[in-house]
Amino acid sequence: MPVEFKLEDWVPQEPSQGPPLPEFLQIFWPWYKPKEKKFTVSDLVISPAEVNPGQVVTISCLVTNIGSKAGSYTVVCEVS
Repeated sequence: MPVEFKLEDWVPQEPSQGPPLPEFLQIFWPWYKPKEKKFTVSDLVISPAEVNPGQVVTISCLVTNIGSKAGSYTVVCEVS
């Protein structure tokens, strides 16, 4: 799934938050506590059901942001 960035994603964060980097990188000063993120995870799928050593395992789930930037995203992770 391609990641989509908007111009405002690249605006540097406030100096009190951390280095002048985009906020989406999630790099903050040790004393700064970012806003709480609210989301739900559902539809977990792990395949194949039985795994042998060296075999690729695919884990996917639906992540729904219920915070200020609501939206649903499918996340897929392949482990070998």
